[in-house]
Amino acid sequence: MQKLITRLALTNLKKNKEIYIPYMISGVLACAFYYIFTTLSMNPEIEALYGGKTIGETLRLGGRIIALAAGVIVLYANSFTMKRRMVEMGLYSVLGLEKRHIGRMVAVENLLVGCTVMVTGLVTGMLLDKLSYAVLLRVMRFPVTLNSFFSVRAVGKTGIVFGLIFLAVILVNCWKIMRYNPLALMKEKRSGEKEVRFLWLGTLLGVLMLGAAYTIAVRVENPVKALTLFFGAVLLASGGTFFIFRSGSIMLFRLLQKNKSYYYKPQNFISVSNLIFRIRKNAAGMASICLLCSMALVSLIGGISLYKGGREYLNAVAAKPYVVDISRGEKEVEASQKTVQELWETEDGILAGIEEKYGLNQKGARNYRYVLLPLQEEKAPYKINQPTQGIEIPKAYLTVIDQSVYKVMTGKSENLKETEVLLYDPSGSSKEKQVTLEGQTYQIKEQLDTDIISGNISRGMSNLVNNQKVMVVSDLKKFEEVQETLKEKENISWHHFYSWETKNKQEKDFRAKVEAELQTYPELQGISSVSITDRHYDELEYYQLIGGIVFIGGFLALLFLSAMVLVIYYKQYAEAHEDCERFAILQKVGLDGKDINKTIARQVLTVFFMPITLAIIHMIFAYNIVQQILQLLGVINKRLMLGVSVGTSVVMVAFYGAVYLMTAKVYKNIVTRR
Repeated sequence: MQKLITRLALTNLKKNKEIYIPYMISGVLACAFYYIFTTLSMNPEIEALYGGKTIGETLRLGGRIIALAAGVIVLYANSFTMKRRMVEMGLYSVLGLEKRHIGRMVAVENLLVGCTVMVTGLVTGMLLDKLSYAVLLRVMRFPVTLNSFFSVRAVGKTGIVFGLIFLAVILVNCWKIMRYNPLALMKEKRSGEKEVRFLWLGTLLGVLMLGAAYTIAVRVENPVKALTLFFGAVLLASGGTFFIFRSGSIMLFRLLQKNKSYYYKPQNFISVSNLIFRIRKNAAGMASICLLCSMALVSLIGGISLYKGGREYLNAVAAKPYVVDISRGEKEVEASQKTVQELWETEDGILAGIEEKYGLNQKGARNYRYVLLPLQEEKAPYKINQPTQGIEIPKAYLTVIDQSVYKVMTGKSENLKETEVLLYDPSGSSKEKQVTLEGQTYQIKEQLDTDIISGNISRGMSNLVNNQKVMVVSDLKKFEEVQETLKEKENISWHHFYSWETKNKQEKDFRAKVEAELQTYPELQGISSVSITDRHYDELEYYQLIGGIVFIGGFLALLFLSAMVLVIYYKQYAEAHEDCERFAILQKVGLDGKDINKTIARQVLTVFFMPITLAIIHMIFAYNIVQQILQLLGVINKRLMLGVSVGTSVVMVAFYGAVYLMTAKVYKNIVTRR
């Protein structure tokens, strides 16, 4: 009996190769991707890199995400293949095979498919391992080497994960076969075509959920809040997408039915009628395609923007190769002023001989003083932002320097009076003649057209705010005396900024050595906050984080796209087989081949481009919240992200169109084959 069951399993796989081959290709890709992430996370050469442990943890996280996505894809593909074959299973039962025999046959089929997927996926992963390692090094800005690493543990872990996935497939299939009687099995293929009820309620729910998701995405202004609200908005958008396709699409087609000039044409009449008849099954497939397109777009746009925008971010947060930035709070101004000067600027201070100690270039040394003010609003009059409970990011930042610092930065001399300022305000009017800060009014001598702070002073976390203003005053000490109320405000910081170039390519452990030296000065404890920047190592840390995210995002985008193509192919394949009999009847009543081709094109085109259209709409509304989250990770150039978003969307539509042409041809061939 076992030989017969094995022979039947092999025959069934060969006979149903049209649906099993795409299923297996998606499984092979997922298995290969998981193996690549697993073996890279175990690669000793990666562990030896700067920040290797963090890179390994990032890759392990990516592997878990891919394993979860692979499970969903395999279970979906299995669900489709079993539904297509339920009539076959019922026929076996009618002809005399017991349920346990049918279950064993299906288990053998799944075992053969699973083993093929795992072996082929592992071989593919091993072949791509060297290339993947080189790509990972490239996105992390490490020297690229083509080295391959084989790990028995990685092979075993991949086998266990995908073995469990296919074991779940076997159990689900056996449970379904044991649960149904032969007649139910033969009817299962045609399930899912029931009339959808409560159309208005479903459509209203879809509109409300999408409206709520779009409102959250558009109105959020705080990058930290954007990160916390993102997943809630995604859940709302996912639910709204399902209801829109399930109920809203029927409402749309019902409205088309009422449009007599459109509906009573042979091609439109047949297409709309068929779509309404099968709308419940179409809704799930169309919603899945739309969400997969949206996820692929977000992954690609985020990854490309991070990779391209990293350099500009580093220029903002690490303006010079070596920086020591001492910031003081409002209650520390008087107490720490003398301490800071004694410790840092005297012959016996910390900075004494620092150029000789660390090989720094004394000619490129700079020493600036400035005040950083968080603002409540983007436009004047300027008021200091006061912290509330939770994390709050100001609407803008105002950096105040005096004319002596301005001269060092620009080479231009100014002779400002105490009440005169130079102002750079990207959100203000160029015609303004005066500006008010906390009740104190200053005359604007000149409106600056460039941000002179950028490239001279590191902005750190204040760089999360796009609106950066600059005010140049006559003398910073007099400014502090005039603006006495500033000392009563929280969130304000007074800074001493020191920076150096380097004679050598890099000075190893500059930050660690200076931090260690600070520990010997107890006078600094509780008085000053010191930020030490070593640009070389900041770059390594930034790109090890961003490179890992980009690497994972790229593989996830490929996995989402493969799943999207799989869903589209299965959807077109199933609909084509279901339409064969209907179009055969229409041919018998007089519909010629030309009309059939037009009908097919109209039906496929109408349904096919609804998901990508809604996915693009999702991306348009999600642009703001995605931009806020990417700003947390370093994408501060809005024009860059806008260009990447438009370009990626155009490429996605072109790819989607190519898939349409391919699957429309499959649909047409199946329908017209008879």
